[in-house]
Amino acid sequence: MTDENIKTKPNILLRRKEDQELRIYFFIGDRPNFTMLTGQEPASKAQSDKKIIYITGFKLEDAFEGAKIKGGGFNLMFTAQSPTVREFLHELELEALAHQAIEETPPIILEPQPAKEQKKQSSPIQMNFERFRSGLLFFANEKDIVYQKPEDRETLKEIISGLVYDRD
Repeated sequence: MTDENIKTKPNILLRRKEDQELRIYFFIGDRPNFTMLTGQEPASKAQSDKKIIYITGFKLEDAFEGAKIKGGGFNLMFTAQSPTVREFLHELELEALAHQAIEETPPIILEPQPAKEQKKQSSPIQMNFERFRSGLLFFANEKDIVYQKPEDRETLKEIISGLVYDRD
């Protein structure tokens, strides 16, 4: 092929029109270890070998470019953590409210009960048979419960539906 046969086309500029939320991207920066290459000790041992770099952005690619500038000299690795700023502020608000509620609530002081009251046992909750059986059926129909064998669920339903209360 000759150069005359190859035609070049100008770059096509594509623009994105997406609704994206502002995110906070977290990167771990590792300082390159030059002591292995040069055999010399670093000038300052007080410098940290690892650094967490956070940056806000709409896309990971843009955030990575900003993180390279912010963490100059560090090798960067993305932590796969990128909460939206809205989520972060919501969690921050919830934590502030929880902290405020803890500080405003007076501490609960439990006083020891006399020995006579501790020996008293509470009686079990009384319920009628139909309510008990319907509770068991509800439990057997629950989707989140995993049985060892798939047919055990149907067997349990048959057993529960066959229960009869003899009132004699």
